Amino acid sequence: VDKSIFYCEDLGENEVTLTVTDPDTGLSDTCTAIIAVIDNTAPSITNCAGSNREIMIAEGSSWNLQDFRDDFAAIDNCNGELQVTQNPEPGTPINETTDVTVRVSDESGNTKSCIFTVKVIIVEGEELVLNCPGEYEIVPNENCEFIVPDLSEVVSYNPAEASIEQSLEAGSIFNPNSDPYVTVTATYENKTETCDIYLVLNNSEELVINCPADKETILPDDEQYLIPDYRDEINVSENCGDITIVQSPSPGSLVSENTQIAFEVSDSFGNSSNCSFMLKLVPAGTLIINCPADIVLGWDENCSVILPDFTGEAEVVNGEGVVVIQEPSPGTLVTEGTLEVNLSVEKDGTSDSCSFMVSFQDETAPQLLLKEVDISLDSSGRAIIGFQDIDNGSIDNCDVEVKYELSKSSFTCKNIGENLIQVTAEDSAGNISTSSTIIRVTDSNGYCEDPVITTQYIFLYPNPNTGSFKISTPADEFITRVEVFDHRGRFIAAKDYHDSTREYGIDLGPLQEAVYILKIVTNERTVTKRFIFGH
Repeated sequence: VDKSIFYCEDLGENEVTLTVTDPDTGLSDTCTAIIAVIDNTAPSITNCAGSNREIMIAEGSSWNLQDFRDDFAAIDNCNGELQVTQNPEPGTPINETTDVTVRVSDESGNTKSCIFTVKVIIVEGEELVLNCPGEYEIVPNENCEFIVPDLSEVVSYNPAEASIEQSLEAGSIFNPNSDPYVTVTATYENKTETCDIYLVLNNSEELVINCPADKETILPDDEQYLIPDYRDEINVSENCGDITIVQSPSPGSLVSENTQIAFEVSDSFGNSSNCSFMLKLVPAGTLIINCPADIVLGWDENCSVILPDFTGEAEVVNGEGVVVIQEPSPGTLVTEGTLEVNLSVEKDGTSDSCSFMVSFQDETAPQLLLKEVDISLDSSGRAIIGFQDIDNGSIDNCDVEVKYELSKSSFTCKNIGENLIQVTAEDSAGNISTSSTIIRVTDSNGYCEDPVITTQYIFLYPNPNTGSFKISTPADEFITRVEVFDHRGRFIAAKDYHDSTREYGIDLGPLQEAVYILKIVTNERTVTKRFIFGH
């Protein structure tokens, strides 16, 4: 037998030859058989025991599960690549004791699981509690800068009046080479709690590349062609990571027939893409024209383009003195999104042609023209504006419909005086522009002196109820979201409200008779209330 011992690298089907020889005559014969090598041994997790966790959360809140996969060490008999999964997945919000499974799978599909418990302790009253998500992902802005987020919106803490500070200032630019851990500190009545959040940098933008068009070149007399380095001809979309381009066959390789030139492009964030073109080798003396790669041009202010002259970008082989013809001709007015351009040459009765695509896109951001406005609070102590109130003739070169967002549109007694607001405009091509203006808020009728308007109380009515009720707020405070939980902290329902809403109603439908908890999030604070469901 030519092989009798098998190892992990032999997984799969193996052809084995058996030879039988007569020792007296020396005559022999052979046959072959297929031996299937299978790995039936599951990986092992070495530190599963004692992995239960315990967390404390405020009543009515939740906690996002951390990514526990890196907390466990796994080994496998074949030392292949192991896949580690977690269920429930990292980031899943929980508000009750939950079993978590970390599962390790090898390349043969054998699995081993570690099941542990995250015990959730609900804290009532004003005991100080702070929980961090462990990891938080941030992506670069349009300037490839990573901005430190406001982590007070990421952590869960109790009581709502606790102050939250972080070791890196929210809104500051994060240095990717610095310590990725941010310490969050909660303080309440001279007590403090801290936790760390690991900032994970991620560029989720798709890596887009464009290869040159197919090329034709002369095959030398020795019938071998030295492949050039084409990597400089690869067009790569704007990307915040370090770009690596691998060409295959590599520059300097010798070929003697038509060859596909392939490229693998990757960045430091793990994004990758590939493309290729065909290198065609033709006999010496053949007239050849090679076109440039596909081109993207931006629309002008009229959403059109005068087609440029691309004849100078063509590569002509064995065509000394020939004239390159372009169709459509240079100077053609183009208003469509894409156009195929053909280049051709002719000499001594022979001709050649090639083509490439020209795409056109809107690269001009909307022009924001804003005006300052004066508004007066109404009898409820509020005033609301929309984009139409501050627009002073904003335009976009191509889009009729542009999305406008105001950083603040609802104003209360707390906003009397000048308010600087930012306006963002985005067209359908994703071009964004920003500008700002002044909103002057006045209380000409003295509504803000009314003690009913400035009261700090939030209450719901009726209570008890049958699942349908309303919430009353001070006139200078408005609700953005209401979440409903049962007495064990299990999530029931939620409702979001626009900042222009004046009445906050909610209808939960039929529930079991019990006490339920409301988490009310306003522009000023987060408040917890209880209501009784009863028929």
